Amino acid sequence: MRLMAPLYFYISVFCFPLVLEARLITAGDGWEADAAATVRDVLQASSRGDISLIIITDTSFLRRTTDTFLLSTWNVAIFEATMNGSHLTQLIKLARQVRMASWMVVVVVVSDDPVFLAAFAQQAREGRLLVWATRLIVVSRRTSHSLHPLHRTLALTNSLLLLVDDAAGMARAAGWVVLPYQRPGVAPLRVAFWAARGDLSLHRPLFWDKFSKFPEGSDVVVAMEQNHRHLAVMEPDPTAPGGVRLQFKGFMVNVLAYLAQGLNFSYTFRRPPDRAWGVKLRNGSFTGMVGQVHREDVNLGLGPFAINAARYEAGDFTWPINFMAVKVLGGRGSPEVDPWGFLLPFDPWVWAALFAFLLLLSVISYSLSTVFSKKGYKRENFATKNLHFTSIMFRQSVWVASGGWMWQRVVLGVWMLMTMVLTRSYEGNLMSLLAVRHLPQPYQTLRDVVDDPSVIMVWEKQGAPMQAVIDATFGIFYEVKKKEEQGRLKLLRRIDYDAILGEVIRQHRVIIDYDLVTTGTISKHFSRTGRCDLYVGHENILAQPIALMSQKDSPLISALNERITSMSEAGLYYHWAKVANSNSTSCERVPTKITISSTLSIRQCSAMLMVLAGGLVVSLVVLCLEVVVANVSGR
Repeated sequence: MRLMAPLYFYISVFCFPLVLEARLITAGDGWEADAAATVRDVLQASSRGDISLIIITDTSFLRRTTDTFLLSTWNVAIFEATMNGSHLTQLIKLARQVRMASWMVVVVVVSDDPVFLAAFAQQAREGRLLVWATRLIVVSRRTSHSLHPLHRTLALTNSLLLLVDDAAGMARAAGWVVLPYQRPGVAPLRVAFWAARGDLSLHRPLFWDKFSKFPEGSDVVVAMEQNHRHLAVMEPDPTAPGGVRLQFKGFMVNVLAYLAQGLNFSYTFRRPPDRAWGVKLRNGSFTGMVGQVHREDVNLGLGPFAINAARYEAGDFTWPINFMAVKVLGGRGSPEVDPWGFLLPFDPWVWAALFAFLLLLSVISYSLSTVFSKKGYKRENFATKNLHFTSIMFRQSVWVASGGWMWQRVVLGVWMLMTMVLTRSYEGNLMSLLAVRHLPQPYQTLRDVVDDPSVIMVWEKQGAPMQAVIDATFGIFYEVKKKEEQGRLKLLRRIDYDAILGEVIRQHRVIIDYDLVTTGTISKHFSRTGRCDLYVGHENILAQPIALMSQKDSPLISALNERITSMSEAGLYYHWAKVANSNSTSCERVPTKITISSTLSIRQCSAMLMVLAGGLVVSLVVLCLEVVVANVSGR
């Protein structure tokens, strides 16, 4: 929606219902007329097309001057502000509504009061009035050194500082631009000058993308914390406080160095006080590096940070540099023989079909023999004639009397041929399987972990995966949160994962984290021990993009996006990550079964012994029943 109405429309719609004091002010001739003329020159020299002008002042503008220089060309909304905090907040909200309804907006702030200018700067940032597409013109008679509270706002916005000098009756002004991330004490850059007779002299364009290439001396404060792949070190530096400077070693430092070279800035690292990545707490505050960005303690969060809804409330993110999935990291355990391996040669359905046919043929044979037998069928012959199928399956001899039915011989012959093929196949497969050792990988999904009461889950302390658990009200993540009451949920920093790998290998604990972290942990363990004792589950529990982070509406984001795009297209990020993650593919295709030659132990044969013992017990029970039945029948 474009702003097509004059000033009076916005006063009646937005201001009257909120009972705000917003009106045109009249005053005598003075520096305000020079300021209005200077603003007019700036707009005519830098603006094209239809714009909307928002003027915020704590002093007065001459009505005739405003009508002459402003209302004749642009849509204008003028607000008189007071130092009342709530009044200024509501005024910022109204101005933001005008900005959102307009095609292009220029905000002009006129004041000689540094306190008011500082309050406006803070409220404008918090109320998101000033974005890069919105141009800001600050008009004052103060010197640039007395406007220090405005420095941060002017540095991070598309702004111009106009300083009007009416000393000795000479009307002249200068336009200044505060460059981003300049070290304290560096003077702003003068881009325009108005002589006493009002002529405009431009040294460079009034508004340009000052974030496309930073000037010399720009220093960006970067939030970073060490983890399993990035190490914090203190290096000697005579120029730093204490003679040492915090540095990091890792592949993300290469990313930062690439961006710093492209944008021409230096950087200083700052670690979060709680040594965490950062989550949103129930009271609405943010911890870790995310909290540093949100509180504007730093200019950039290196991370990288997984993007989620909670973190997006704290700041803006660059284009993703990669995508990560949360997975289970568990221990492979020791090679072992499956005690029930004697059942493995046949699929469960083959076993079921075999016993079903055995039962069916025995019942059919018994029924037909009873019906067609000329001499009658005695029950005592059931074990000797109609259990032939069972005897053949267990490779026992079978005797068929002469004079019997031919169909019995045919059925027994076909059954004998089928069971011979099956038993030969079973013997061959069983001999092979007895030489196989299994590497157990029991936890492939988060559900497997949650349902096993013997294992403890380890999550990153104040990490993005943990944010999903904190915010969960139902589902699998809610079940994980409830396990904390049972002592099955532990929170650790990533750098502390190495201390618990022994318990992970023994399958007492599992680590739930991004595949970038789990793969790095496996490669680091392999580099240290030469063994692949860890594995990663198949399930992608949670997939999220990762990126760098800065403040809301920060123009640094768009500047970084151009370099990140070129970096990703050139494959530099993947190259640096792979080089930093040595032996990353050494344990990717480790077999879950290995073949060895060794003797079988009692434990490995325990299942077969259990079947034998069970059969003997059943036989004993049947024997006792037969004796009891025989004694009862004899009486």
